[in-house]
Order: sequence, then structure tokens, then C-alpha cells
Amino acid sequence: MEALKQGVDIIVCGRAYDPSPFAAIGIYHGKDPGLSYHLGKILECGAYARNREQRRIAFSAR
Repeated sequence: MEALKQGVDIIVCGRAYDPSPFAAIGIYHGKDPGLSYHLGKILECGAYARNREQRRIAFSAR
């Protein structure tokens, strides 16, 4: 969270719970932590759940 407060563009760190970097952005912006972690999990492994016949995955988050 401290790095986000400082306005950095890239955060390099050791191994963490994979959805955490995605969840941190939502939590930083005041979103519900549970929802933020749920979205983080979707972003972290969502590509594995796609249909094999799909060639592209389109995603937009605000």
C-alpha cells in the first residue's frame, strides 16, 4: 500500500499470494476488501478458465 501511496509505476517484490497485487489496487481506492480479493483471483487465474477455442481474451476494468 505504501508503494501505491508513493505513486510508483512498478512494484518488484518476492513471492506473494497471487491475487494480492490486484486486490491492493481496489483496496487502495476504497473498494470492499472481499470483493477486491475476489476480483484479484479472477484476474490472476481467469485465463485458465477460458474456452480453448477462443483466440483472444478481452478484459476491461475500471
